[in-house]
Amino acid sequence: LDDWYKANLLGTEYEQYLTDTLFCNDRSLYYTTPNGWSNLSYGVEQTAYRMFSSNITGVTLGCMQQNDRFTVDDDMVGNGALTYPIGLITMDEVYFSGGYTGSRSGYYLYTGNHYWTMTSTGFSGASASVNLVNGSGFTSYSSASFIAGVRPTINLKPNSLKSGDGTASNPYIVEG
Repeated sequence: LDDWYKANLLGTEYEQYLTDTLFCNDRSLYYTTPNGWSNLSYGVEQTAYRMFSSNITGVTLGCMQQNDRFTVDDDMVGNGALTYPIGLITMDEVYFSGGYTGSRSGYYLYTGNHYWTMTSTGFSGASASVNLVNGSGFTSYSSASFIAGVRPTINLKPNSLKSGDGTASNPYIVEG
């Protein structure tokens, strides 16, 4: 993401419209401990995170822990761990846009390609699992070794939009 940001946004007229607000990677623990898992969340302990199942009842844009709130300069609310104000989409955002388990090609985040979110699902042994959207629009999770694209996100400052309503026929236009 940093390389893409440097090549496409850094030093452009559009960079002035971006803001350093947080990108949330909520790694709260799953509400129950799966059989045989410890959920201790350290070392090689088998840990199931909040989005371990495809149950979308816990969808939120909240971020409980400061170390999961990724920002560039803000280390009061965020963690100040980013180099540039760019992150990955979360599974919560995919769900809010209309994506969920089952083949879905009618929501605006559908691309026909596999792409990762930054939402962790679990860790077991030497394998980390992360949520993704597959080429059919189906939301799932897989070992982080699976080859897929990414869906970067940026945050705009208030009043940055010049026109548009966000639809395919009338997309948002950023001032500039």
